[in-house]
Amino acid sequence: MGVVLTWVFGIVIAILVARSIRGMLSRRRVPTLRANGATIVDVRTPDEFLKGHVEGSINAPLATLPAGLDRVDRGRPVIVCCASGVRSEAAVGLLRRAGFVDVVNGGSWRDLR
Repeated sequence: MGVVLTWVFGIVIAILVARSIRGMLSRRRVPTLRANGATIVDVRTPDEFLKGHVEGSINAPLATLPAGLDRVDRGRPVIVCCASGVRSEAAVGLLRRAGFVDVVNGGSWRDLR
């Protein structure tokens, strides 16, 4: 039993490390994507968005993002942001499942200003 738990624990750690590395590498692409006209999608609530946001970004709250996909240009790279990066990570998965190819979690909107 101990060997199996150790094996499972090792796999979980490997998955978490891989996701962390993928996120760091993706975020390194943000300046280039922005310079090339990427669409910035802010998945915070409208109230949060009104308190501050990246100029030119689209507010598409995570809760309603599936219904608002037509507002996002599928032909351009997409940078998703929120307050901390948690909701934007969920939105990245949603967008990829909807057929968007070049989608990056930009983390906090404050880091994109």
